[in-house]
Amino acid sequence: MHKFGDLVAVVGDSIIVVALALFGGFALLNPDRLQSYYRGLYERHSLIRTWPFSGLVLKPWYVLWLRVGGVLIWGFAAVGAYAIWLHLRH
Repeated sequence: MHKFGDLVAVVGDSIIVVALALFGGFALLNPDRLQSYYRGLYERHSLIRTWPFSGLVLKPWYVLWLRVGGVLIWGFAAVGAYAIWLHLRH
């Protein structure tokens, strides 16, 4: 039997895993929309332009970087889902 605190932690972790999977999927399947959103932020806000590496959104390979990041985020989500499954099995 699991304690109540364990179940709350599992629910919280599950929410994080689902959010990671959704964002990773969006970055992997729709990187052009993310790039245009980030380019708009870069053009509208002068404070963002002062940040280090903020000019990366203007590079042509930024879409590839978003896709690779989406795959890595999906990997983190898969590891988290496996950890939750192991915790519930125990």
